[in-house]
Amino acid sequence: MKGFLLDTHVLLWWLAEPERISPNAYEVIADPENALHVSAASIWEASIKATLGRLDLPATLPDDMKQQGMEELAITSSHALAIQRLPCCTRTPLIGC
Repeated sequence: MKGFLLDTHVLLWWLAEPERISPNAYEVIADPENALHVSAASIWEASIKATLGRLDLPATLPDDMKQQGMEELAITSSHALAIQRLPCCTRTPLIGC
């Protein structure tokens, strides 16, 4: 079994507009042998966009994810501190590069 972390867009597209997902990604997500994970950060990001009026986020999102066999991954303080060890891959102030 392989595990895959779905980003925010892929999660939302899979649940509401699966036709927007590439054929390769669709095949991976649809395969019941693959473990699907969603970061709590993706839910946070989607909630912020919904608050700003940029996204219509269903209140049923947690149940929808469970029905699709997706597991939510929590973000811990250890995860947040581990960002310091990642190679610089972006120029955003969040990463500090």
